[in-house]
Amino acid sequence: MVDQSGFLVVAEEAVMHLRRLIQEFPQLTSPQVVEAVENWQQRVEWRKGELELRASGPKAVERDTLQAAALGLLDDYLLDDVLEMVNQEFTTQLDYFGLLQLVGGDAFQAALRREARELEANAVSREQTAQLWNSLGKPALGGTRWTVHAVTQLLGA
Repeated sequence: MVDQSGFLVVAEEAVMHLRRLIQEFPQLTSPQVVEAVENWQQRVEWRKGELELRASGPKAVERDTLQAAALGLLDDYLLDDVLEMVNQEFTTQLDYFGLLQLVGGDAFQAALRREARELEANAVSREQTAQLWNSLGKPALGGTRWTVHAVTQLLGA
């Protein structure tokens, strides 16, 4: 097994610098950086003079149950609703990326496609859909950000 203690010490030092920068220059800080620092603080702890990662995510047995529930909900609900329902029912803190890992790319993409079709049926342009998904932080499939082209490809048109 790989010794993570050296990595954790370096990462902790980087997070300490980020905390300081967040406090000194809040206007230059993105919400993603603040969230990453908060997540780090929740996942890492000093134990017996060494840094250790706390377990994160659902346990293996619960993961199967969580995955089955999420996949079942994706058939009938939008991604945002599925996230909210799963997080409430299982007291998890899944985000879009966690949901993507949980249900797999095909199911996630199918849910995005249904959502894009619903938005289009409600006269929301593909450009507006891309902007909305980027603002919500939905993972762009095959890129870093949603674009009109990516939404068009998703819809297969």
